[in-house]
Amino acid sequence: MNKKIIKYSILFIFFFSCLVFNFSLFRGDTFANYGFSYALSMGEIPYKDFNMVIPLFSPFLYSIGLLFNKSIVVFYLEQSFLLLFLFYLLERFLDKKVYLFFMILCIAWPISMTTVIFPGYNFICFLLLISLVLCEESRQSDYIIGFILGLIFCTKQTIGIALFIPSLVFIFRNPMRFFKRVFGFIIPTSIMFFYLVLTDSLYKFIDLCFLGLFSFGNNNHEFSTFNFMLLLLGIIYILHKIINDKKNIVNYYFLFFIVITLPIIDYYHIALFLLGPLFLILRNIKIDEKYYKVIYSFLSFFFVLDGLMVFLFLSNPVISNFNNFPLYIINKDYRDSISNLNNYLNKSNKDKIYLLRGSENYMFKIINNEKITYYDLPNYGNYGYNGEDWMFDNISNMHDKLFIVDSTLCNIDNYDKYQQYICSFKVAAITDAKLVYSVGNFDVYYR
Repeated sequence: MNKKIIKYSILFIFFFSCLVFNFSLFRGDTFANYGFSYALSMGEIPYKDFNMVIPLFSPFLYSIGLLFNKSIVVFYLEQSFLLLFLFYLLERFLDKKVYLFFMILCIAWPISMTTVIFPGYNFICFLLLISLVLCEESRQSDYIIGFILGLIFCTKQTIGIALFIPSLVFIFRNPMRFFKRVFGFIIPTSIMFFYLVLTDSLYKFIDLCFLGLFSFGNNNHEFSTFNFMLLLLGIIYILHKIINDKKNIVNYYFLFFIVITLPIIDYYHIALFLLGPLFLILRNIKIDEKYYKVIYSFLSFFFVLDGLMVFLFLSNPVISNFNNFPLYIINKDYRDSISNLNNYLNKSNKDKIYLLRGSENYMFKIINNEKITYYDLPNYGNYGYNGEDWMFDNISNMHDKLFIVDSTLCNIDNYDKYQQYICSFKVAAITDAKLVYSVGNFDVYYR
């Protein structure tokens, strides 16, 4: 059998194992991103039927497999193929050093690089960024480069705008090249625009993805000195590269990729930005052939270590198999709480409003094959301009409903000032309501 087929088959199994088992403690926004694509596969219209503050490309991309099967395993299989494609692209730049790149992605502490590998728009942005770099260095058509920049905009609007800035230099140097890029940029963005018009969701898209940025920035401002220092070191390194090679547009792409860290300078967004400096550093260092065995050994070590961490941090871990959530590694008590709550709710004929953490809301909805709604992502900045006030009033005026909340959220004793959850929604839900069921951290109120 061809050695490349064997190599890529092993890598595919490795990536899939990491996503399902080894890095199950670091999933981050995975369930929310899965929820977006699940909703699309259910025929829902984004921005109208459910709230989402990113453009359409990544949710639609991941929804393709879910059209045939809604299981999160399909979601992970899709991501494993995309990780394999990222490996292929990076291998063209880094050769064997690509293994060192992915070894660093296995690091979970003090900065969780592992979160980078999970499916979602941020990963797609980086994948497209590397594709962009490859196109620039291989001198591909400006139409193609513009098209990729357009796809980045359709993945994350702020990053798409920022990465187009370096191309503005062609207005003065070579206007024709600039307009070719604009034309390429317009193709995917026009398709998205026509979809929004045809589904009557253009206004809601503008509200959620642009006007809502002000609310997101005002309420999500996590800051860490350690993460800020890492960010600063990454910026200094890229600026050093720019000073030494002012005409290389690739360095500017990695510099403007910094917008991915705004406004939340946390371990996750910093890790995403640091992929650029890491890529540039690895391209410029030489590694003796004899050290690759050490790199492979460390890669295996991190793989085993992350697997052990699951069992060390999860007291009584079990592999659960909920509908659409097979192979879900969680704490046994938490698994039992989910099952008991779900059984209780399924016996009731009352309408249910989940106001748990966004990932949990999506989980319960998808377990029960239900559609996603505006109540399922109750985080700051996810409701457009003044949308949070409208949602608060709406929840306050609901009757004959069951409200499911987390008893540990928004408590004075363990309040996290950086949490994105909108505590006023929980307050609105339980005011003048009666507690009718409680299991684990889950409380069910009826009003």
